Amino acid sequence: MVTRKPGNKLRNYRYAYITSLLILALCVIIILLDAHEQYSVPSLLIAFANCGIGAVLGVIIINLVYQWCAENDTEEALQDALVQILTGDNHRLLRKLYNNQAIRSILQNCIESYCCSASLSKNYLRYIENSCRILKKKEIYNVTLSEEQGHLYLHQELTDTRCFRDPRHKFSRARIQVKSYLVLKRPDPTDADCGELDRIMNDHSYFFREEISDSELLAYIKGLSLDKSEPGRPGFHRLPADEAAGVIARLQYRVNIERAAHARTDSGSRKPYLEGLPYEVFVDTGDPHRGCPGVRGIEISVDVPDEGIDRHPEEFQADGYIQYTAELTIKYPTEQETTFYSIYAAPTLGAEFRLIFDPSVRVDMKSVSYMTFISFAEDEDKGHAKYDGQIRINGRNLEFKTSRTIFPRSGISISWNQRC
Repeated sequence: MVTRKPGNKLRNYRYAYITSLLILALCVIIILLDAHEQYSVPSLLIAFANCGIGAVLGVIIINLVYQWCAENDTEEALQDALVQILTGDNHRLLRKLYNNQAIRSILQNCIESYCCSASLSKNYLRYIENSCRILKKKEIYNVTLSEEQGHLYLHQELTDTRCFRDPRHKFSRARIQVKSYLVLKRPDPTDADCGELDRIMNDHSYFFREEISDSELLAYIKGLSLDKSEPGRPGFHRLPADEAAGVIARLQYRVNIERAAHARTDSGSRKPYLEGLPYEVFVDTGDPHRGCPGVRGIEISVDVPDEGIDRHPEEFQADGYIQYTAELTIKYPTEQETTFYSIYAAPTLGAEFRLIFDPSVRVDMKSVSYMTFISFAEDEDKGHAKYDGQIRINGRNLEFKTSRTIFPRSGISISWNQRC
């Protein structure tokens, strides 16, 4: 390990050596002059020269020994401090000492040293960067399949707590929103696949994502009026208030935001949720420069008021982290599907999932099969419940529950056969 002294200490050492060498040279010159027959040097000056030579040599030797010992001690102290910082014993100090780019380089080099592959370290780092923007906690996701008037309906209820760095500062008044995106399924299989749902999965600003497949609902959405695109958002068209209200009613869409602890205390309200918040609805026709013309989906957003923002999350005390909890419900017709899958797009700390087959749905429960592609951060046998992370079939319900952390892009796939 190579260490560097600060500039002022290095200059002090240099000045001390130069001064010592000048005094030593002066003393040597005096001794040489005294040895020459042509010069007569006072005895006091000769005594000074003799003492000076011994003193200067002693100072130089002591200085060299002290410098060597000090460098060794400093190197050991730096090694201990660096290990503590990199192992997370003092992660706040790491943020103070380095900028984000320096931390990124340290992380990539550590991954490369561990896996002995530069290409793998880049891929892992990209995965980490995509995962750390937002964390979800205690997600509860209930999906009910029912049949009404010959149509299959999908009723979804999602309660989620999202924790992330506050994007608002004195130079930016970024809006904190609960946003949902509904991708329109392309009815013609020959249409180009623009990877819309996958693209939306990578966008962590969305609270909820789903695909619309019912032909009548697709035709209704495609028939909505399109105004000019929003400034700075090419292809996104804001719907007028009456049409937006029609979309909300047709989808039976509702978002309630939980009051933060400080807001409940201040207001004295007994209602735990903020209700009746205004919605904004946008039709997405895509960026004209990217291709894939036509209506691609709709976006529904609602602003999170200050009463719903908790600025001191219990699990994340680092500066700048905030969180909100929202409850979303949506119900709409869908095709006669025999498959359903749920994906965790972001790291999720504890989750519950339940797929409920309403008695009106003709399904052979014996034919229900499932597959999980879930990666957990914690081991299975470390203090978790017996069925933690396992899927169970209970009557006409399929249930999954875990207290562990789920890595992003994990999920569950379920399929079944209709009963004649």
